[in-house]
Amino acid sequence: MNGSSYYLGAVLAMGVCCSSLAQNTAQWTPYGPGGGDARSFAQDPSDHNHVYLGTLLGTVYESRDGGRSWVRLAQIENRNDLALDNMVVDKSDPRHLVVGAWVLGNTDGGVYVSHDAGRTFTANAAMKGHSVRALSAAPSDAKVLVAGALDGVYRSEDGGETWKRI
Repeated sequence: MNGSSYYLGAVLAMGVCCSSLAQNTAQWTPYGPGGGDARSFAQDPSDHNHVYLGTLLGTVYESRDGGRSWVRLAQIENRNDLALDNMVVDKSDPRHLVVGAWVLGNTDGGVYVSHDAGRTFTANAAMKGHSVRALSAAPSDAKVLVAGALDGVYRSEDGGETWKRI
């Protein structure tokens, strides 16, 4: 077989393969709450069926049945421009949630704290205006949090109440 025949055979084989794959592809059905792209998930450490979801439009949802049904909990600061890319549930107090947020095309954002399992959130004054792109709790101590923002890395040793740039 010469080079051009081999190439033509490979192209035909790929075409047959891809056309048969296209006929056998699964159909996807949207499932879950409306309200923007899902950006983050966090699980209640005391109940594996209790899951939180943060969206691109600043909305927090919860599911108590492992994601089969969703309930809207809160719209953070009544804003629809906050990307909620990071959520942490305190393993020592599952009613305590900390959310990191940022705004697309802007340096705005912040850290928001809930003490009532996500029904209400309060903006942390020290982190207001910081575009928070990463947020994590220390595995050894749920009260120690680290946030990565466009202007630096911050640490909290009290569950997100106070922050220090490190």
